[in-house]
Amino acid sequence: MSRPTYRRAVLFSLSALLLLIVASAAAREVTRRVGQVGLRPTLTPVRPAAVATAVIVADPPAARPPVASSPPPARSTEAPATPAGAEVVPRTRPAPGIAVAMATQAPAPQEPPTPLIPPDGPPAPPAPPDGPPLAALAELVAGPLDGLPTPRGAALRRPLAIMVENYAPDARPQTGLLPASVVFETIAEFGVTRFMAVYQEHDAPLVGPVRSARVYYDHWAEGLRAIFVHAGGNSDAVAELWTLPNLTNIDEIATQRSLDDTGAPYFARSPARSAPHNLYTYPPLLRAEAAAQGQWTVGEPPWRLAHKAETPLAQRPAGGAIDIAFSGPAYAVHYDYDRATNTYPRLMAGQAHLDAVSGVRIALKNVVLLIAGVTPDSSSDTLGSVVVQSEGVGTAYYFSDGTVRRGLWRKDGVGEQLQLLDRAGNPAPLNPGQTWIEVAPQGNAVSWDARQAP
Repeated sequence: MSRPTYRRAVLFSLSALLLLIVASAAAREVTRRVGQVGLRPTLTPVRPAAVATAVIVADPPAARPPVASSPPPARSTEAPATPAGAEVVPRTRPAPGIAVAMATQAPAPQEPPTPLIPPDGPPAPPAPPDGPPLAALAELVAGPLDGLPTPRGAALRRPLAIMVENYAPDARPQTGLLPASVVFETIAEFGVTRFMAVYQEHDAPLVGPVRSARVYYDHWAEGLRAIFVHAGGNSDAVAELWTLPNLTNIDEIATQRSLDDTGAPYFARSPARSAPHNLYTYPPLLRAEAAAQGQWTVGEPPWRLAHKAETPLAQRPAGGAIDIAFSGPAYAVHYDYDRATNTYPRLMAGQAHLDAVSGVRIALKNVVLLIAGVTPDSSSDTLGSVVVQSEGVGTAYYFSDGTVRRGLWRKDGVGEQLQLLDRAGNPAPLNPGQTWIEVAPQGNAVSWDARQAP
């Protein structure tokens, strides 16, 4: 064999050997991969509608209420009123999370909507160790604030006092005022009124919109030994709250992480309204929070209203009305007397005052009109702040059974309870049921058409 021929043969042999090595390596890799695939029962192509993925979520949250069926309106300076049945969706900030693998199959049919509030609510807090046995807590007694038959456990617990906004029209209609035992109403800045709803005998499942505190509301709540619920407040009101020993202070601003994240399960923002007029609170969860802090009960209620039997229908007058001008027409309050039901249906700005969820009109048993001095609040950093007189003595008018009686109100100090007295200085008796306390600035126009009570 010639030298060139020999060289070509060697090169051919080396090329063949190299191809053999590469082919062998490829075969081993194929075998390895086939072995791995063999660990799975089947190989099914993933359909486009179902993608296998992993997401990071917060520690598994409680089931959230669904978003309202209609999309939230665009934000504007005037948000529309919440439609009846509008839902509030709590939002929580993601916490350190865990990986959750989603199934690689088509999503299951959507479950029925979750109720806004769990039907049963949170578990009732246990009786204090040194308190009455549970059987005694179910005994019916006269409610301290509404005078109606009430389980003793509800009569002994601390009242909730919740600040509720009334800015027109953004905050209207409100939710959850119907079950309140007592509602205070007076002015905040620039003649805009605000409510403090007090819940003793009954709680609403949802209350709002929740807004900020003022010093005089601090004082009324302190006299009640209340669980005081609000979203911040004027600088002097917030600073004072931490000095009031009889109050349990629950402030949404203290827990808030952003305008969309309240940071606490007992507060929620509604997508149906624009901030800040969309903050709501869950009283059952507030009760649970107070119980966790050991603030569920104070024993004997510090504030009791005097009650009497209602006047029989035949002895009631045929009509009557009350008008209170807090400021402009948007905050004009009017009550008509309804002889048949012995109630006072309420109007604001000429419109019936309805509950946002149920659509039921607010109609109460007693209207208490307190006349109080109002002065500028030089200690507040909020423009237009005022101080409404909450301590001292002033004139009071009591409307019930279609009649009016004159008396006086008295509060001897910040921590003392508000006293509603007749002319002789005795507790003024009211009809069992809801009472609204209207605190009108001295000099404001108030008028009524009512028979003078004997």
